[in-house]
Amino acid sequence: MHDLMFSLPNGRYLLVPSHVMTTLQQYRQLKSTSKEQGGILLGVMRAERDEQVSVENPPCIEVLSVTEPCHHDYATNIRFMRRCEHHLTDMKNAAEKHKELLYLGEWHTHPEDNPLPSAMDLRSWHKAFMNKVAIVVIVGRKTNWWGLWINKKVIPIERLHTT
Repeated sequence: MHDLMFSLPNGRYLLVPSHVMTTLQQYRQLKSTSKEQGGILLGVMRAERDEQVSVENPPCIEVLSVTEPCHHDYATNIRFMRRCEHHLTDMKNAAEKHKELLYLGEWHTHPEDNPLPSAMDLRSWHKAFMNKVAIVVIVGRKTNWWGLWINKKVIPIERLHTT
């Protein structure tokens, strides 16, 4: 698997290393009995020294790691809620190693080949990211859906195709 690059609406980029994609792909709901899984995206935002960045003008974003589900999380075949303290512990431990590390957003799976956000996803993101910028990911059986939460709405972001 290769690193992925996505184009953000303001012309900036989102970079997702191959090891992050490998982690996400292992949780795909390939069986009818598979439960939704999810976690947190962690990474950095990169801007030029004097560049003005804001919610409306996010900088380039790089995902460096993700938290993974644990047995204390709530999971059914159509719903996932983080309940395990390890998500916060993993985030704190990673931040101690990388001082600029930020909470970038969330990922979860859907039991469909080509996922799209559900009404429940949109309500959850609206509540979690009211006046923030966040990356949101839905891992499907065949494809993944990537979005940028900004200005109280989600904008699908497209992968740049490299040769």
